[in-house]
Amino acid sequence: VKSHYCIGGYEKMEVTAKKQTIWSHNFIVLFFANTVISFGSMMTYTLLPLFCREMNATDAVVGVVSGVFALTALAMRPISGPAIDSWNKKKLYLAVITLNAIGMFGYGISTNIGMVVAFRLLHGISNGTSAALCLAMATESLPHEKIASGIGIYMLSTVLPGAIGPGLGLTLSETIGFRYTYFIASGLILLATVLGARLDYGDVKSKKIKISLRTMIAKEAVMIMIMHFAVSTSMSFLVLMVEDREISGLPMYYTINAIAMLAARPLSGKIADKYGADKAIFPCMGIFVINLIMLAFCHETWQLWTCAVLNAFGYSSAYSMIQAMAMKITPPERRGAGGSTCYIGTDTGTLLGPMVAGAIVQSFGYTVMFLYALVPLFLTAVVFTIWLKKNNGIPMPN
Repeated sequence: VKSHYCIGGYEKMEVTAKKQTIWSHNFIVLFFANTVISFGSMMTYTLLPLFCREMNATDAVVGVVSGVFALTALAMRPISGPAIDSWNKKKLYLAVITLNAIGMFGYGISTNIGMVVAFRLLHGISNGTSAALCLAMATESLPHEKIASGIGIYMLSTVLPGAIGPGLGLTLSETIGFRYTYFIASGLILLATVLGARLDYGDVKSKKIKISLRTMIAKEAVMIMIMHFAVSTSMSFLVLMVEDREISGLPMYYTINAIAMLAARPLSGKIADKYGADKAIFPCMGIFVINLIMLAFCHETWQLWTCAVLNAFGYSSAYSMIQAMAMKITPPERRGAGGSTCYIGTDTGTLLGPMVAGAIVQSFGYTVMFLYALVPLFLTAVVFTIWLKKNNGIPMPN
C-alpha cells in the first residue's frame, strides 16, 4: 500500500507501513540533534548578562544586547518560512546550525561589547530559522495520525536541557570561565550538524523562493501568539514574585515542572491523536486557569510546587497540542510557514508580554498581574471555539 506525502515541497511515494511509527530515522536524528542544540543553548542562557558585566557594560547596554537576539530572530521568521518551504531542508539545516555554532563560538572570542552584538545578530539570524525548520522537518517525518503525539515527544528534547542546562552553564563558567563555557556550547551545537548530516532527504532539490504574505504566514498557526502572551505575561515575573513574597523552593519548581512535562506532553499528545485536539486542549486550558489563580494567591512553598505540576499539564501541554494541530492542518508544502508563524507568535508574546506585566505589577501588584493573564487565555479559547465552529471541527490538508 502506498500513499503520497510531501518532503520539502515535493511529492514522493513511500510504503505506508514505514510511516506508522513515530520513531522513523529522520525523527530520531532530529530528536537527538535538537537535544544537543538545546543543551548548548541552555548552558549559556543565563550567562550573557554576567559576561557583559564582566566587560563593564551597563544594565541598559545588557538589555540592548539581550533584545538584539529576539528582534533579529523575529525579523527572520517571515523570511525563513518561504525559505524552508522552497529549499532543500537538509542543506538549510546544516547551514543554519553551523551558523548557530559560529555565533556561540563568537561570544567566547569577543573582547568588547561591539563584538558580542555582532555575534548576537548572527546567532539571532540562525535561531530565527532553525527552530521553525526543525519543527517542520519533525512534523513531516511523522505519520499524519500521530503528529500530536510525535510533536509532544519531540518537544521533550528541550525539557532535560532546560532543567539542568542553566545550572550546568553557571557551574562551568565559575570553574573554567565564560569563554571556555561558550566554546563547549559551540562544540555541542556543532555536533548537531554531524548528526544532521545523517538526515535522509534523498534527491530533493530546491526551488525558487517566493516571498508573499501567504508564503510567510500560515493563518492556521496564529493562535499560538495569543496563548503565549498569557504565559509570557505571568511567568516573566515569577522569580521576582517568589522573592518579594519570601517563598522558598524556586529551584525545585523548575525541576518538578521538567519532570511533570516528561509525562504531560506525551500523554496529552496521545489523547489529542485519539480523541481530537479540541477534546484535549480545553481541559489543559482549564488546568492553566487554575495554575494562574493559584499563582496569584501563592504564599507557600507547596503552592508553588503544585503550580509547577499544573503548568506542565496546563500551559505546556496545551501549547504543544496547539503547535502540533497548527502543523497538522497546514498543507505539507507550507509547513515551513506554519513553523515560522508558531515562533512569530512565541517571539511576539515574549517581547510584549513582560512589558504589559511590568506595568501591571508596578500599578496593581502581582495578584492582579497573574489574574490579568487569564484574559489572553480566555481570548485563545474564544478564538479556538469560533474557529472550530467555522471549520466544522479540525480540517485536514488535502
